Amino acid sequence: MAANALASAAGPALVASHPLWLLVLDARNRHLVLAVGAGVGATPFFVLGIARGLMFDPLFFLLARRHGDEASLWLSTKSPRSGRMLETIRSLFERAGTVVLFISPNYAVCLVAGQSKMSWRRFAVVDTLSTTLQVSAVWLLGSRFREPLSVLVRTVGEHALPLTVLSTFAVGAFAVRNRRRRRLGATTFVSDVAK
Repeated sequence: MAANALASAAGPALVASHPLWLLVLDARNRHLVLAVGAGVGATPFFVLGIARGLMFDPLFFLLARRHGDEASLWLSTKSPRSGRMLETIRSLFERAGTVVLFISPNYAVCLVAGQSKMSWRRFAVVDTLSTTLQVSAVWLLGSRFREPLSVLVRTVGEHALPLTVLSTFAVGAFAVRNRRRRRLGATTFVSDVAK
């Protein structure tokens, strides 16, 4: 999560000069698309995109497999938005778990997959296939629009300092807001338990 925040804050400075470091920190679709515009070759793009995309999914799966509801509570305190989504994901997962994992193998979905006692083999195959197809789709789309993307990357590179300051401020404000929400959530949780 810290690497994701760092990538969001330093993204404007990294995208034009060090796009591979941007992918090492965070291989979200927006960074993958910008990496194509920055001229990253297919091999490093796929290796970093897929490896970074898969890096933490097994951790969340195994965490939930071992700790169940405690893992959900932990994710809810770290990311209130993900916590709110967990109930919806659980409901969808009961009906079509493999499809849900294939469509959106994010941390919350991986957590629910672990809680559902999905087999490790099924999880690994579906997660790897989904991530590989997602990275491939971004590569194809980015390649189709490589020229306008390269113009965007150059423009971001020319204004890297003010954009990096602005994005760092935005990431900091988001972190402060989340911290306040977590404190409020913890206070509410404690008072609910006390009742």
